[in-house]
Amino acid sequence: MKKLSVRCLIILLAFAQNVGAATDTTKPVVTINSSTYNGRNATFTFSAVDANGIAGYSCQMDTAAYVACTSPKAYSNLPNGSHTFRAKATDLAGNSAFVTRTFTVAVVADTTKPTVTITLKPAATITTKSATFAYTATDNAGGSGINNTKCKMDTAALAACTSPKTFSALANGSHTYSVVTYDNANNASPQVNYTFTVATTAAKVPQHGHYLSFAEPINLKEEVTNVLDNPAAYTTTQKNKAKDIDEILRSPGIKGIWTPFYWFMVETVDTPLDDILTNDRFDWSYIDANLAVAKRYGLRLVTTFSDRTFKNLNAMPPYFPPQYVLEVDSLRSETLGGYVSKRWDPYVNKRMIRLLKALGARYDSNPNFEGVANSESAIGQLVDPNTGYNGDTYKNAIINLVNSSKVAFPHSTFFLYLNFVEGVQKNILDNDGRVEIIDAVASPNVGFGGPDVMADDSGHATGLNSIYIRAKNEHPTAPKFCHAQFNDQKQLKTNQFRLKFFNDVGRYGDDILRNLAGTKVSLHPDNELDTYWTPQETFTYGRENFNCNYFFWHYKTGRGKLDAAGHPEYITRDILPLINANQNF
Repeated sequence: MKKLSVRCLIILLAFAQNVGAATDTTKPVVTINSSTYNGRNATFTFSAVDANGIAGYSCQMDTAAYVACTSPKAYSNLPNGSHTFRAKATDLAGNSAFVTRTFTVAVVADTTKPTVTITLKPAATITTKSATFAYTATDNAGGSGINNTKCKMDTAALAACTSPKTFSALANGSHTYSVVTYDNANNASPQVNYTFTVATTAAKVPQHGHYLSFAEPINLKEEVTNVLDNPAAYTTTQKNKAKDIDEILRSPGIKGIWTPFYWFMVETVDTPLDDILTNDRFDWSYIDANLAVAKRYGLRLVTTFSDRTFKNLNAMPPYFPPQYVLEVDSLRSETLGGYVSKRWDPYVNKRMIRLLKALGARYDSNPNFEGVANSESAIGQLVDPNTGYNGDTYKNAIINLVNSSKVAFPHSTFFLYLNFVEGVQKNILDNDGRVEIIDAVASPNVGFGGPDVMADDSGHATGLNSIYIRAKNEHPTAPKFCHAQFNDQKQLKTNQFRLKFFNDVGRYGDDILRNLAGTKVSLHPDNELDTYWTPQETFTYGRENFNCNYFFWHYKTGRGKLDAAGHPEYITRDILPLINANQNF
């Protein structure tokens, strides 16, 4: 036999190969291995076998066109109803086969809101201009799933954001971060907020000097600036008062405003008892209004947290049960009346601290906020043992309150309104509980003083005044303040004071005043009757004896007289010249 040539052999092999290919008409075998359904989502795994191999797969859902695919194949957001999935395999010879799987989606409409939780946030007060937040968004089991999350800072509009997210170039002051998440059914979570304070500047320089003081809460925005801005809407009496206060606030010697607020004015919500130690649902609108007025005049604001009244008014929030409130008439027969919280009770003390911490977080870095004061420490001269009062417990409660406030107000001043602390005051300096209080809390941002700058009241001069003098000497960096109230502004001189109120020269004699170490009290002749200390004498007494950095002058005179122009007689006729002549001290 003749040998085949190489050329012939190649032709024969190619022919044989084509004959074999032409004979492959067998379709591959396709199998759906698994199908998983989760609400509106479905996932399929599949495979195929063929003698000559699989070239590829294509998939189809319902009537849509086939598209190339691989296993597994997932579908999402499928509408309710019957659906058919097809997986098609094609072998190397071009033979195709498919397999189907029919299923039903029957998802109940998702009306449940998703939730979002802030998982990373800055401290309540930060000293940098940037803050980073992170969150976790979750939908309810079987829900439509999370679609997107939006967040914002302060008054900006909500916008898509990621987690974590950093906000930069934040200004000093209070800021609020807000975040909301949405599911695929367009349900929105409740907005979650977090408020914090940026305080990158150094501690504010205290604004010492003269302040206009008010005995009762007053909304200066409503009673002064609104009246001045729209006088036609107000009565003549309202306009005269607004003009008078405006004149005083524009005086060059006035550095600030002192306004009190009753406790119930910032806690208007009837909070459940089991929540008062944790919730911060405070209403700051009254303080905001007065702070806006201080800013308008370029002044500082001091506000007093008042839990004490001298009239038939309970200053406590309505949710406090009666057992935490004391009617002052039950303490002493000569009281002016009113109500006071049981400050020595741990429950009340903790809530006070919570309020002051929130107050500090909101206002401490504000350049027009000078500080906050407590109500005077005096409760009554005689303490009813049935009230649960204990002098040492009260002393420690004051210390706890002030030391907590020092932390809450690192850039402002806490004015410790210290006069009497029943049960621990001895009028002997080395054994007086008030001295212990001052020594325990003294610092450059805790001021000492009070309302009783009564130079000719011998009882004060031998007791309380000596406490102030010691504070000046032992704690020179701590601010001192003198609050010239009604009885201080119109105080009778020594002889007349003694005759009118005590008629007891032996008990309240001038020798006590003369022997008071370190004082420079001016004594007056016995024939100088029915005369009052002048503002200059009161001011000099406070400066020389106590080194008062602040003088708070009450707006109205105790006698309530008006001058010819209809102004309160004392502050316009007598005090303003003094204030303007002694602007800086």
